[in-house]
Amino acid sequence: MEESKFKCDMVIDMGNTASVYFNQRLEFKTLCLISVPFKKESERKIQSHIKYRHKVAKYEMETMQARLNEVCSVIKMKNPSLVKQICKAVQEHNPWGGA
Repeated sequence: MEESKFKCDMVIDMGNTASVYFNQRLEFKTLCLISVPFKKESERKIQSHIKYRHKVAKYEMETMQARLNEVCSVIKMKNPSLVKQICKAVQEHNPWGGA
């Protein structure tokens, strides 16, 4: 499948709507495979979606952090020197510069 045979276009209308068209270029014509219409939502609805996605991401991060702490506790009990090596390696390679 050649990438040059497919094209995606987005058309934004003046009435707060838009459409995305997925096209395939054939030898003698262009075939619209699918078109997806969009409409602009209210600021309140957009903010509620953002808040929801943020809460989900925060919950997932907290769950993973709790699981990581649990695993670290088990490693610390079984092999304390390994925990020190891991912590040292993390501090050396931490892209955010914090602990």
